[in-house]
Amino acid sequence: MKKFLKTSLLLICASLCMLSCKDDENDVPEITVALDKTELALTIGETSSLTALVTPPLETIGQSVVWSSDNEAVATVSEGTVTAVAVGQATVTATVGEKSATCVVTVSPIVVRSVTLDEHAITLEVEGTQTLTATVLPDDATDPTVTWTSNDETIATVEAGVVTAVAVGTTVIRAEAGDAADSCVVTVAVPEPKIGDYFYSDGTWSDGGLVSIEADGLNPVWADVKPAPKAGKTVIGIVFQTFGDRIAETDKEAGYTHGYVVAVKSAHGTEKQTTWWSSDFDFSALKGAKLASTWYKNVNGRAETTKVGEVYSERMDLMPAFKWTLNGFTFAAPETTSGWFLPSTGQLWDMMANLCGNGVAAYMKEWQALDKDATWYCSEKTDYDVIAQFNSTMSEIPAEDKEELFVTEKYYTTCSLWASTPYADETSCVMNIGTNGTIECMTEYFDYDAVARPILAF
Repeated sequence: MKKFLKTSLLLICASLCMLSCKDDENDVPEITVALDKTELALTIGETSSLTALVTPPLETIGQSVVWSSDNEAVATVSEGTVTAVAVGQATVTATVGEKSATCVVTVSPIVVRSVTLDEHAITLEVEGTQTLTATVLPDDATDPTVTWTSNDETIATVEAGVVTAVAVGTTVIRAEAGDAADSCVVTVAVPEPKIGDYFYSDGTWSDGGLVSIEADGLNPVWADVKPAPKAGKTVIGIVFQTFGDRIAETDKEAGYTHGYVVAVKSAHGTEKQTTWWSSDFDFSALKGAKLASTWYKNVNGRAETTKVGEVYSERMDLMPAFKWTLNGFTFAAPETTSGWFLPSTGQLWDMMANLCGNGVAAYMKEWQALDKDATWYCSEKTDYDVIAQFNSTMSEIPAEDKEELFVTEKYYTTCSLWASTPYADETSCVMNIGTNGTIECMTEYFDYDAVARPILAF
């Protein structure tokens, strides 16, 4: 009996122990993990916090959240803080024990909000350039690359912001980055001509180095380094006058308002670079000029040359200086110009005053209003070689493309240049410039050998 009781007690105790253990197992709580966001959209560089929702509370179960990203090249995570690194997609996971929750992170680029140009309207001369600067915002835009375009590349082109003028006209330069853009209106204009500029066979011109000059050729300032002519163009002349009140009214009425150009070669036959004015000693087609003031005022070389051409149309051999100028001169005159003609006394005056230095200009300024015979009262000497000064305007032109002035009168070391204007009694007006500094108004017989240097109006 005792044995039976003992055995029963043992069985009862064992059963109670088993029941007790089973209850302990049922008391262990179930762990759940969730995130406050299952999707997250960021731009590069942005951050955002994720919160892990864990039950039961972490402090009651003695565990912590482990964070991870399956693509750290796109997004990283630390203590729930997600940082966008590059464009793409990554999955961020929060793990507690064997439980986890995920959030899909999509990273987008930082888009351009605006593009702003530093200029919105510019004016250039043909072949001129100007650099436009584009400011892209925000500063940290993922792709701030600016694409430049021109609405009309026949007017102006653009590369990396550098605008180059091609031809006269107007176009629009556009700078674009992302979906943002800005634009600049570009006007390409013909540059205003200056004394000393190169004049080309196509009727255009370019800088000859003049910085400034006063009326009547006084106080000229030239660049330290003389510009060269434009490559690929043929220089046919040098601009010597641009002041409006020194342009003949008939020339302005004909549309030639810019001024006058002197040829870089002389008009002559094949044997020598000089020629005579006329072999008709009964010449009476033009009115003569004697007074210095009359010489200065006469800027009608085109009218005088035209008149001679009409009167001697069938006898041009009698008027060789005019013949070589009007018929078959070395350079064809551009269609936009007047055509070649001999300079009148006033135009020859301006040529000397504006291209032969301040010393010459100063003396000639004193003679302008002189009501005395120019050939008696208009003669002085500067302290420099006047011929060389004139030739310096052509210094960058190849020798084969020009004819420099030279000494035509060895005794006086001067060069004589014909005007289209007669003087009187079988003589015509010339101007002399010399290696010894001479500048003077003079007269020579019709059959004297002098230089015929044509000019044109443009």
